Amino acid sequence: MVNGVKVYEEDFPHITSEMFQRDVIEASRVAPVFVEWRMEACAPCKVLEKRLHALTQETGARIVAVDLDLEWRLGEEWGVVFAPTLQAYAGGELVGGFQGLRGDAEILDLFSLAASSFLGTPE
Repeated sequence: MVNGVKVYEEDFPHITSEMFQRDVIEASRVAPVFVEWRMEACAPCKVLEKRLHALTQETGARIVAVDLDLEWRLGEEWGVVFAPTLQAYAGGELVGGFQGLRGDAEILDLFSLAASSFLGTPE
């Protein structure tokens, strides 16, 4: 832990409930934002995180993380009941997501969905 925030091996910016409106909802009006909802003791979360890091190197997608151990109320507010969960926000709204581990193709499909939603184009 650093300043009360859990640090993961390959960390995306950590978002708290106080930051969510600004760093996810408002930021998604400028470009799609993907939220990785995770827990420290969650092995699938660590696997997903490594996949996301590799894919963001290729795509430039903006991903932030929310630690459900610390921000479980925020997770409830956004319908997150399972870790890992990846959600896509575009235009200030939740536009898609999934729970659990998924392959690279499904992650890239979510990236495309968010980009289409952001640009206002059909899938």
